[in-house]
Amino acid sequence: MSQNPPLLTVGHAQIDELNTRARAHTDVDVAYTLALEAATLAQQTTPRYLRGWAEALLTLASSEERQGQYRDSLRDVNHALTLFQELQLSPFVASCFYILTWNYYGLGDYPRAMEFALHHLQLAEISDDLKAQAEAHNSLGAIYSMILETNGDALQKSLDHYQLSLSIYVRLGEVKRQAVLLNNLCVSYQYMKRYPEALSHALQSLDLSRQSEDIYSEILVLGNLAIIERYLNNYAQALEYHTLRLHMIRSYGYGSLEAHTLLNLGCVYVDIADFDKAQEAITQALQLSETFGYRKWIYECHEQLALIAEKQGDFERALTHYKAYHEIEYTLLNEQSRTAVEKLKIAYDTDRIQTELTRERERRASDQEAFERLNRLKDEIINTASHDLKSPLSSLLLNGQMLQRLTKTSDERVQSLTQRIITETLRMRDLIHQLLDKAQLEIGHSLLEETVVLPDFIQQRISDQETLAAHKDIQVIFVCPFLYVRFDQRRIRQVFDNLLSNAIKYTPAGGKITIGAAVGAESDLILTLQDTGIGIPATALPNLFKPFYRVDLPHHRAQEGSGLGLSIVQTIIHQHGGMIAVDSTETVGTTFTITLPGAVIQQASAPDTLRGTSG
Repeated sequence: MSQNPPLLTVGHAQIDELNTRARAHTDVDVAYTLALEAATLAQQTTPRYLRGWAEALLTLASSEERQGQYRDSLRDVNHALTLFQELQLSPFVASCFYILTWNYYGLGDYPRAMEFALHHLQLAEISDDLKAQAEAHNSLGAIYSMILETNGDALQKSLDHYQLSLSIYVRLGEVKRQAVLLNNLCVSYQYMKRYPEALSHALQSLDLSRQSEDIYSEILVLGNLAIIERYLNNYAQALEYHTLRLHMIRSYGYGSLEAHTLLNLGCVYVDIADFDKAQEAITQALQLSETFGYRKWIYECHEQLALIAEKQGDFERALTHYKAYHEIEYTLLNEQSRTAVEKLKIAYDTDRIQTELTRERERRASDQEAFERLNRLKDEIINTASHDLKSPLSSLLLNGQMLQRLTKTSDERVQSLTQRIITETLRMRDLIHQLLDKAQLEIGHSLLEETVVLPDFIQQRISDQETLAAHKDIQVIFVCPFLYVRFDQRRIRQVFDNLLSNAIKYTPAGGKITIGAAVGAESDLILTLQDTGIGIPATALPNLFKPFYRVDLPHHRAQEGSGLGLSIVQTIIHQHGGMIAVDSTETVGTTFTITLPGAVIQQASAPDTLRGTSG
């Protein structure tokens, strides 16, 4: 055979493993790389592994959101959401709402963020998923904390949602998340200038962060503690917290936080009028900020250095820093305006795309309804045609047979004409059966799959045609592992009967037909039927499965047929999600190869292989 083998598909287990590793990884770049590989492989499977693809898209969206790539994140999470909704996987739909919440939060579209947070909470409550409920309450707490200026009740609502989230994490015993929520509450109380309560929650958060050995959370809480103590005029304690935080940042490699810590440390020194130490700390902060391009902190550093120089009477140095401060302020305002416009554009584009997708889904639903109506109409037409066509033919056949029996003439011509009427009527009846059968198949009626012992099934197919094969002294051999398979037995019987009868028809006397079976990738069933017949011309192969097509050569035309058999065979195989291929050489023979994906249920350990012969 010259046919190329089918492309082997990647196993779902490999994709699932990549997705699991991606979700678990704390490094955003590594998680993104693993998820991208999983998404690529999931799209290459045949058929596509939709769940694996959707899970990979979800992780990609999460990684993109954390890196501020909101446009890419919204694209991927909306695609994942569509897939999860089609697959009816509610927990993953809730996760999509969670990522959508933080995307719109990052874009500053707080009403839309709140809409998705409430969807997230609703699904979590329906499924009684406590962890998801805690995440949703935390999201709502963060959103309300950002709309203080427009809503006087927002801060209290922020506190309420944070408290609800905290109480759930206490029930679940998740100490790390409790520490995070206590820190969030601390920040909210700072906004309200309720510093004693802020301090109490920060100290609890610090204790839990240390219990859970969560270094990053401990560093964040130390920063808040220092700020609160400064507001309470406890400068010695503020300096102690800032110094400890700075030591941990340098020890554990959180360099991105060092500049801001040095700036805050310098501000405390300004408060206590230790301008030399203040200048030293803030100068280091400025250098780090310039190295890493932290414009906001560069701006704040120049403001503080200008203030220090002014207090020290160095007005020339103060003027230099004020000039730098105002230049960066102008640049920052422009950048913030451009960023705000870009975020609005992302939100607008995403809404427009989602509206178009919604309309497309509605159109598809409408098309599906129309398709179902047409199918019902087609069923009615087929049933009517079946009755209206078969009844006259049955009557004609019956009358022909009665005429043949009742005619007492010895005229061979009369007998020949009568027999011809009967033969053509039978041929027409078979053609109508095939036409109606093909119409039924093309409607796409559900398959009636059942478990089949493959060797027994093949042996029965051979036995059914044993007389025809024996008449031409054709040997039929089959080599088949002992397999339990699953398919529509009636339909696959049609496939075998058609292919085997064709092989017998087009194989000269004394020839051989070999039927084989094997297990392919992903438990695919691969069936082959090979003969030593007259073969098929290469020019005819592309048209072989077309309805009513017959090879236009004398030795092919000599055999009766409608040209519908192979078309019906292909339709049946496609209904099973499989493929059929043919390879043929004139005067040598023909081989048909059928692949039925995932049809093998079990391969028995004994007997290993069954071999049968007939003819």
